[in-house]
Amino acid sequence: MLFFKYLFLTGIFISAVIIGRLLSRKYKNRAKELKEFKEVLNVLETKIKFTYEPLGEILSDISKMIKNKNICELLDETTNNLRQNNFTIAWNNSINSMSSTLSLNEEDLSIIRSLGNMLRKN
Repeated sequence: MLFFKYLFLTGIFISAVIIGRLLSRKYKNRAKELKEFKEVLNVLETKIKFTYEPLGEILSDISKMIKNKNICELLDETTNNLRQNNFTIAWNNSINSMSSTLSLNEEDLSIIRSLGNMLRKN
């Protein structure tokens, strides 16, 4: 009986460790994605100020420089959506379709969505 008790406790401990690692991976990926988005915004700001290229070309160039696969896909999808829509609609559609693959929470996504509105105004 004591053996089963320790076996059960060991199983609970191992399960807790696995669940903790899975949850921490999501937060770790979120931090990485936020840093990548910060880098994207810095490069985007610089290219808009100094190159006067169309947004589609700028996003395509940035997606080639970024290491994070999810953000690259987001930028590529936005570039493809720009062919049919303005930037705000293309950006929001891309974020909505990629939100399940990104490790960002809803607050992060709403802040990133607001970028489309700010770029439209400037």
